[in-house]
Amino acid sequence: MRKNRGIFTLALCCLCSISMLAQKDSTKLRTSLSAFADFYYAYDLNNGDATARQAFLFNHNRNNTLSLNLALLTYEAETDNFHANLTAQFGDYVTYNIAHEPAGLSNIFEAYGGVKAAKNLWVDAGVFSSNLGFESARSNENITLSRSLVAESSPYYLSGIRATFTPNDKWTFVGLITNGWQVMLDNNDKKAFGTQITFSPSNTLTLNHSTFIGKENGNTTRIFQDLYALIKLGDKINAIACVDFGVEGSNNWLGAALLLQYELNDELAIGVRGEYFNDPGNVVIGSLPTSQVFMINPVDLTAFSLNLDYKINKYATWRTEYRMFTSSIDAFETSGPARPPFVYSNSTSTVLTSLAVSF
Repeated sequence: MRKNRGIFTLALCCLCSISMLAQKDSTKLRTSLSAFADFYYAYDLNNGDATARQAFLFNHNRNNTLSLNLALLTYEAETDNFHANLTAQFGDYVTYNIAHEPAGLSNIFEAYGGVKAAKNLWVDAGVFSSNLGFESARSNENITLSRSLVAESSPYYLSGIRATFTPNDKWTFVGLITNGWQVMLDNNDKKAFGTQITFSPSNTLTLNHSTFIGKENGNTTRIFQDLYALIKLGDKINAIACVDFGVEGSNNWLGAALLLQYELNDELAIGVRGEYFNDPGNVVIGSLPTSQVFMINPVDLTAFSLNLDYKINKYATWRTEYRMFTSSIDAFETSGPARPPFVYSNSTSTVLTSLAVSF
């Protein structure tokens, strides 16, 4: 409870500081309000009776029911010298991805304020999107409907202090001091550190290298590297290549993904994705309490997905995806007995459809 009071006191101080800065700022205050909602239906072809899909998925995870994956309501305020963002979140994404946070904080998607400390340098404090990964929690901003394994196994958000330096339109440098691996409150009294370097030599290529280093799982040092390239091939083809690598103590894990999107016209697009994820020490996926098979066996996954996107208008997009996972072991529950012993298979497939609306 004292930690919650501390968070609210800090938030109040941030708001007061921002208000004072805004009063001193001679430029005009600009504000905006926006919203996003992602409604979906998913069906596990191997286990249609299940209420949820795989434990390592935090998005679109309810099975055989119409549901809301994520709804966001965002308020932004800015002048030339300060900015602030407050975004509330609701839906299944909160249930599965934010379950470890205190109840009073679970509906925070982003809550930060920042000042322009120098020319091309911004310093932000609060809860903000992670520096790791190429995918957003907003499904309509990604090439594929569902999130990649590398995204689901790395932080979606961090809390702490972030400094962003953009010397020109080609380079961006980010440094972070945070409370840890996807936590809003410090869970071990140790701070974590991160970096991000983004280089865009042209409007058709972006290269990124991000890092995380901190104490996790009993104060063991975790080091994580995220590398990806965003490539535009002509007017109709978009590609993403990503490799993630993590080390914690004597264990390590590796994830890779290749995504391609072909824009048929202004309304229709096709996306394909191939993935590989290996976690022999069960550091990330194996640590999930509901991944019973992966808790006692090394994680070794491959995945393929194919999706069709239809942009209805500038506010709404309808997307449908087929996704298949395979494993080196029988790791996926299939339709079978309603109680142990369950029946497992080395593969599983899902059909997922979604309507995303933003304005």
